[in-house]
Amino acid sequence: MTETRQVQVPHSYFQKAKSEYSDWRWAMIREFIQNAYDAQATTIDFRLTINTAGRIELHVDDDGIGMDRDTLENVLLCMGGSKKPTGSIGGFGIAKAILFFAHHAYKIQTRDLTVQGSGGEYRLQIDGESIDGTKMTVELADESVMLDSWRERITSYVRACFMEYATGRPVTIHLDGQELTQNNDCVYDFNVQTPLGAMWYDEIPGSCRSEFVVSVAGLPMFTETFYSSANQSALSGGLELDAGSTVLTANRDGFSSAVRDQFSKVVGGLVQNQSAFRFGRALDLSINFDAGVDVTRVSPGGTDTGGDTSGRSTTPLLMVCTEAVPPESVTGYAAALRRITHDSYPANFHLKVESLSLRRSAKSQAS
Repeated sequence: MTETRQVQVPHSYFQKAKSEYSDWRWAMIREFIQNAYDAQATTIDFRLTINTAGRIELHVDDDGIGMDRDTLENVLLCMGGSKKPTGSIGGFGIAKAILFFAHHAYKIQTRDLTVQGSGGEYRLQIDGESIDGTKMTVELADESVMLDSWRERITSYVRACFMEYATGRPVTIHLDGQELTQNNDCVYDFNVQTPLGAMWYDEIPGSCRSEFVVSVAGLPMFTETFYSSANQSALSGGLELDAGSTVLTANRDGFSSAVRDQFSKVVGGLVQNQSAFRFGRALDLSINFDAGVDVTRVSPGGTDTGGDTSGRSTTPLLMVCTEAVPPESVTGYAAALRRITHDSYPANFHLKVESLSLRRSAKSQAS
């Protein structure tokens, strides 16, 4: 007699999955946000509680489209399963171990379905009522002394997110009822385009440790560091990968070997040649242009130079407005522009644009 059997996977197998990540807590937060965002969520709520056993419970609720039974069983709760559409952030389908299976217990509620499980075993219940979005609770092995550490990790992770700036679709993220700050509007001193993608950073004097948050579509994947004792300053910022997750390891916790070498060369070149990116003194100007406002350089006689920037110009930058723009609405702009004299023009001069949509349409990075 022949019987069909399945390979049994003990709970201890999933627990070892944590060791495959440099920081599994960071990766766990990343995966929850990514799944909710790919499910079209506009709000993601994190909550941290302590249960009667003294262990931390992580609650993650979102207002996304939820899951049907096939998606829940054959995608979310299936190792390697993924039906992510083109353009989604994730897609490898192996993060389920650190999301659910590696912990004491978990509960998932979506539409009219409820799952309660531990390790690779779970019970599925079909409820009489349906809920919007998805609600998930994970009972961690971490005890209550780790509560503040978890709060700081979630807060710091969200602080590095910039999905709205990268994709044009905003998402609000809360922790215990309070909205967390994201990185959609932050301005850095330097912005460069590299073979790997756009990089932005600040210079950190007196340090030899450069650190970049590597992101895909505005969602942080991991933090990569570069050490150089031969320089008197380091760089701190971010990198948005043009190639997306395809150049990352399967668990998205690092670069593939070839790309890691390329990253080291790029950052090494920036660190060693940082003086080439310092031009003039910094100008702290913010201008949010309305429709009908234009900025051009004109000669003292009033003739438009056509934007010719060859040589050093002694003519000021002037703002030209259509008749539809009330003069009083641009008073602040004019005052800011008067501060820009010819000896203040740095070679990499930018005006910061506050509008997210305008910044994206200009394909700029933070400037």
